[in-house]
Amino acid sequence: MPEIDHLPATQKVIEEEFQRGSALGIQIYVSHEGRPVLDRAFGKFLNATPFESNTLMRWMSAGKPLTAVALSRMNSAGKIQTWDDPVAKYWPEFGTQGKEGVTLRHLLTHTGNFRNADRLVSQVHPRSWTELTEAVAGA
Repeated sequence: MPEIDHLPATQKVIEEEFQRGSALGIQIYVSHEGRPVLDRAFGKFLNATPFESNTLMRWMSAGKPLTAVALSRMNSAGKIQTWDDPVAKYWPEFGTQGKEGVTLRHLLTHTGNFRNADRLVSQVHPRSWTELTEAVAGA
């Protein structure tokens, strides 16, 4: 594994995760006062492709905290009228395959009823943000 001498505690955690077998690959980005301190990837992706710092990962439900922050910022800026707005109001491509009635509240409470979202996990890893968002919208 590549050394991260300037962040020994971080290096130790990464090494422990690999030793425990709890991670096949890890991406990490750290910045301080707007300047990158660390932008690295370690290990392999599911199909044994080496991780890179720009490898897109499917976070599925683990992305919910990011969604919550983004929606909260939009709400604070007055760009969301109500948590019961359909997602498709803000992302029209999402409103397909029976997802027309899925609301922002559904996203935040994990009650969107995505019956075929597991299909995304088994798909070939997307090569771009566009490919990933198209897969989510089409699920």
